Amino acid sequence: MITYTTNAPQAVPAAVMSAADDDADAWLPATGVRASVAREAVLFQQGDKARSCYRIVSGAVRLCKIMADGRRYVVDFLLPGDLIGLEAGDTHAFTAEAIVDTELTRYARPQLRLALEGDARAGRRLLDLTMQSLAAAQDQLLLLGRMNALERVATFLLQFKRRLGAHLMAQPIVPLAMTRADIADHLGLTLETVSRMLAELKRRGIIELPHPQEIHIRDRAALAALAGDAHH
Repeated sequence: MITYTTNAPQAVPAAVMSAADDDADAWLPATGVRASVAREAVLFQQGDKARSCYRIVSGAVRLCKIMADGRRYVVDFLLPGDLIGLEAGDTHAFTAEAIVDTELTRYARPQLRLALEGDARAGRRLLDLTMQSLAAAQDQLLLLGRMNALERVATFLLQFKRRLGAHLMAQPIVPLAMTRADIADHLGLTLETVSRMLAELKRRGIIELPHPQEIHIRDRAALAALAGDAHH
């Protein structure tokens, strides 16, 4: 269920902007409409007319692609500060679902077009977002095509932790709103394999698993070595 709470712009509380950037989002129109989306509610379906774009204020959303044979592929997990629905065409290429109760700001696509036409900064910001999406897609291709199961899980944990924001980078905790099945469908693995790989990381002393939605990283260097990334 989607509930639109007001037609007027609202300030975003700092407490929920765990991954948002005020300056980075300053180019967005001031006429956005606040919306509340319940857990597991569908924001839009693959193939729907793309009339709006959304910025996540709090919560989390998964983007899914349903294959012709019915299989689901989770394309991405979107977090506070991320934009949803910046499609190249007139229809949505993916389905967007709220993983938890989520707050959004909705923008009509014509509003974004006007913002882009009248503000060079807005155009530069959109180009930055496009380049970031391209880099993420390239990383995902590498992950799916060249990494084994353990390397995929290690890479996912590090990348997701980095996306949670600088204020969480120094902490060992990785909060996970998504399920193990979501992670499996994102990494091209089975649920059983994801569970086995997490158990293996725990056995090696690299992580702890105190809760299904929480992972503690005990040895970041070892996790980065598995992921092949010295920058994490």
